[in-house]
Amino acid sequence: MIAIPQPGMNVTPNGSMATISQGGLAVSVAQAKTPYDLDRRLTAFDVTLINQTDQDLEFIPKDVVLFDQVNRQFFALGPNAIYEAAVAGRDYVGHVGLGFGYHHFHRGYGFGYYAPVWIDPWPVYSSRPYQALIAKALPIRPIVIYPRSMVSGSVYFGIAGKGLQSVHLSISRFTSRPTPENPHPPELTYLFPFNVYQK
Repeated sequence: MIAIPQPGMNVTPNGSMATISQGGLAVSVAQAKTPYDLDRRLTAFDVTLINQTDQDLEFIPKDVVLFDQVNRQFFALGPNAIYEAAVAGRDYVGHVGLGFGYHHFHRGYGFGYYAPVWIDPWPVYSSRPYQALIAKALPIRPIVIYPRSMVSGSVYFGIAGKGLQSVHLSISRFTSRPTPENPHPPELTYLFPFNVYQK
């Protein structure tokens, strides 16, 4: 995938990674390798969240959505859907789901699951594919990012990369936690368009 330059977006010379900064948080996105021969089931992105401030910054996600060339939307997969895709293995061609029903919200904001961050290489202790996938997943939930620090991980979507022509990855976050007094705080959206080049 090659990032399509947009106003306010920094793109690496080869187009493999794009970064958008707003509200003190920079978000970098690049296509991730899909391990375990799961490219028939999953599309993955490496996402890095960078706190550009000198204070703690809370990342409060609203949603993480992938749109294909006909604007079908796919929500980031949670652990159950990742598990289903991984244990299916090479020999089973089945329906993993398109993200619908695999995401759940926690107290009205973001996804309600926890996954520790893992940076390459893949965990050597993982005897099953899904363990490594979940270990590497970005924790899409409210998290505190310390000053001048970053959090990295992968985000998975239940759509095969083959057949895609272009995609838009949308990452939306609240600027503060929703409360009864302020149930709809301001939102910031990071939109990353990519062209897909099939091998």
